[in-house]
Amino acid sequence: MILTKQEMEILEYICKGLNNSKIAMELSITRATVKAHIYSIMRKLRNRTNSYDD
Repeated sequence: MILTKQEMEILEYICKGLNNSKIAMELSITRATVKAHIYSIMRKLRNRTNSYDD
């Protein structure tokens, strides 16, 4: 699983407890873009987790 630079930044902010609006402000992007990155992160993590079920 490889996260993009922006996905890693967003994940770090999530770990620090920031909400989507604050993350968007920190990165100068829209909340919709934050949500899209979070969806991508979750999809990648889900795929990674499912590979351990084998």
